Amino acid sequence: MVMPVPDITMIPGGLRVGMVVSIRATRPSKYDRFSISFANGQDETSDIALQMNVRDDDEVTFNSRQGQVWGNEEVKKNTTLKSGKVFNIMFKVEKNNYQVFANGTRFFEYEHKIPLDEVNLMRVEDDIAIQELSILGN
Repeated sequence: MVMPVPDITMIPGGLRVGMVVSIRATRPSKYDRFSISFANGQDETSDIALQMNVRDDDEVTFNSRQGQVWGNEEVKKNTTLKSGKVFNIMFKVEKNNYQVFANGTRFFEYEHKIPLDEVNLMRVEDDIAIQELSILGN
């Protein structure tokens, strides 16, 4: 079953150390980009604790937004999340950072910029077909 996008999933009580968010999905053959964001609200002005943005130029950026101001992008070369293939992305919430895994391999670490208990939703948008989304430890 494919879930509709954009998908907004509430995280009651906020994120906590030890939680794992897992997404199994595919990218259409003619993809442009997709993003996965952890935020503290649904408004356009809400803070974003982590946004993972997969771009069509084989680049993945990680960033956060506080008080409507974006931070400095951190960029990672994308060799894993290719179009037309099923992939798994997993976010493991650690004390000091998010551990991001792609297809079971450690892909990136992103330091917390916003307190975990303020992060109460996850949004998945754009060119992605979500097959399964789970939040463990919630």
